[in-house]
Amino acid sequence: MANKSIQLIDILKTDFDIRDTELKGKALFTKRRFKKGDLVLSITGERIDQRNMYTVEIGKDIHIEPSNEVKYLTHSCDPNLGVRNNTDLIALRDIEAEEEINFDYAMTEYVIASPFICTNCSMFCRGNIGGFKTLPEEFKTRYKGYISAHLLSQ
Repeated sequence: MANKSIQLIDILKTDFDIRDTELKGKALFTKRRFKKGDLVLSITGERIDQRNMYTVEIGKDIHIEPSNEVKYLTHSCDPNLGVRNNTDLIALRDIEAEEEINFDYAMTEYVIASPFICTNCSMFCRGNIGGFKTLPEEFKTRYKGYISAHLLSQ
């Protein structure tokens, strides 16, 4: 498949800061409050065939290399963002200004290109992070309605 640019609107660009964190490197923080259910960001970028540790899977063997703030979103086993329509990141709960925003990578990735050990230490931490393929059923239930649709048919 040839590279094609995904034509999506890069919304709310001035509402975020990229900051250095102690454990995760660079991460994305919001400058304003979002209410549960708000559209926080849309994934934009170049459409590519090959997954890597920076891509976001939007369909079977279809990935986006993020060109916007999304590339600074970190993983969390207790995320404040979920996924709708494969490219929209929605607030799972109210998010306060100055809060780091994150999502569970298993919400978009069937298999993670570079599995890793989670360091966020939340009460929901799974430890070893893979993709949707290895996501425990209780997380699939908890994330219902906020998982990329293409994963549900695999």
